[in-house]
Amino acid sequence: MSKSVLDVLDAEIAALTSTLRQLKSTRAALCRDLALLNRAAPNRKLRNAAKRAKALKPAPLPPAREPKPGDRMPDGTIIYVGVSPTKPGDRMPDGTIYVGVSPTTGRPLYAMPHDLRGLHTWAGAKTAAAEQTFGRHTDWRVPTKEELDMLYCARDAVGGFQRDFYWSSLEHSSSYAWRQYFNLGGQNVNIKTFTIRVRCVRSG
Repeated sequence: MSKSVLDVLDAEIAALTSTLRQLKSTRAALCRDLALLNRAAPNRKLRNAAKRAKALKPAPLPPAREPKPGDRMPDGTIIYVGVSPTKPGDRMPDGTIYVGVSPTTGRPLYAMPHDLRGLHTWAGAKTAAAEQTFGRHTDWRVPTKEELDMLYCARDAVGGFQRDFYWSSLEHSSSYAWRQYFNLGGQNVNIKTFTIRVRCVRSG
């Protein structure tokens, strides 16, 4: 074999050797990068999981609306935010009139600002009172004998009364029930079929 051919082969072998060294160097670098990626993978998974959890986090609920006078509660009552009745005659946001604390129930007593229209028998008064929806309430009733006297004592503050007889819900017998005269204040009994005035009340 001639010397020129040997020189060419030597050159090619040298080139192949250099290429092989470069490939080995590149492989080593790739192995190092792969090791780094494997070590970083758990942290990346955690970061990705945190991002997904944040994306799935429910939006915060809007702040609760501040209640206002006259709001109706789930149990049907009407609340009076910022309104605390302190004396008979205080008018509530729903239009009712505060009378005081009932000696019968021990609860606040509220009255309509006006009498029921017309005159009523004792039984008719109870029926008509139960049908009232003033102020969006459906628990109106005829006052007890003690509550009726409260109304008489606070008649000027509550307002709208006539100098006339008013029914109480208390029966005296099968034929008679208690009433009160809003001119002089006396309480006595009257036959149930007699027609007189009615002022409805409800407990708070």
